[in-house]
Amino acid sequence: MRRFFPSLSSLESYTRSLKTLPKADTCQHCLKNDQWVSHGYVYKRGASRFNEVTGKRILCSARYGRTGCGHTRRLYLDHCIPHCHYSLGVV
Repeated sequence: MRRFFPSLSSLESYTRSLKTLPKADTCQHCLKNDQWVSHGYVYKRGASRFNEVTGKRILCSARYGRTGCGHTRRLYLDHCIPHCHYSLGVV
């Protein structure tokens, strides 16, 4: 499964097509690929009150007739390093 995306629009288009992912994009825990739903954005706290979007979360859903396991996965933008407080340009 892709984990990094070049832009927010490419990340959005990927999460809009979660119902039709190939078999290679399965959940690591329950091995299902048709239970993913978009679960909100991942933010990085900025210097001001502005929070920068750094990615999105997807959920292997176990609600509303789905049979997923409930685990989440984070998808990031290319310019961000996960769990790092500095941008890629600084590093």
